[in-house]
Amino acid sequence: HHLGLDGTTSLVALDIEAARRKLAELPWDEYAEVRKVYPKTIEVMLKEREAFGIWQHGSELSLIERDGKIIAPLRDSKFASLPLAVGRHAETAAAASEQELAGWPELKDRVRAYVRVAGRRWDLHLDSGVVLKLPERNVHQALAVLSRLEAEQGILGRDIAAVDLRHEDRTTVQLTGGALDRRKEALEARTKALKKAG
Repeated sequence: HHLGLDGTTSLVALDIEAARRKLAELPWDEYAEVRKVYPKTIEVMLKEREAFGIWQHGSELSLIERDGKIIAPLRDSKFASLPLAVGRHAETAAAASEQELAGWPELKDRVRAYVRVAGRRWDLHLDSGVVLKLPERNVHQALAVLSRLEAEQGILGRDIAAVDLRHEDRTTVQLTGGALDRRKEALEARTKALKKAG
């Protein structure tokens, strides 16, 4: 129906070039080829663009290709599982960040959002709600540290809100509210127990 075919248009009258242009303008089509095959067939070949992620800029959500080009506004939920890139220039930088995670597939699969901070570095939001604050440089090194912490202590499975990997000499773990409360309770219980014992 995009081609203006209504059953009455004669095939001879169909302007192939115009039809091809119309199809190529559809947001999802990278290119379109239209050929007449007489007597009454039209062959249309489309190559669809591939959605890499969802870019959130302000309140707008757009589907983007790997290079950050916008395909179309996000309209339906079938793309809900794609990673979200948030922030200015996040759309063009997200693929590189995803590439850096290639060596950590189990981590990469858990990233739900790549949030660009100050246009310089990333906060990765995992499916568990944990935020990984990555440094501006030496992301590889930071991920190696995280990987070690995960192997030794299962850090990502814990009750934590964030892991700050921005400083090479130290990794800071921020507990969730619930974890903080429990920790406080545990400390108070211990203090009480010590008082009793004393």
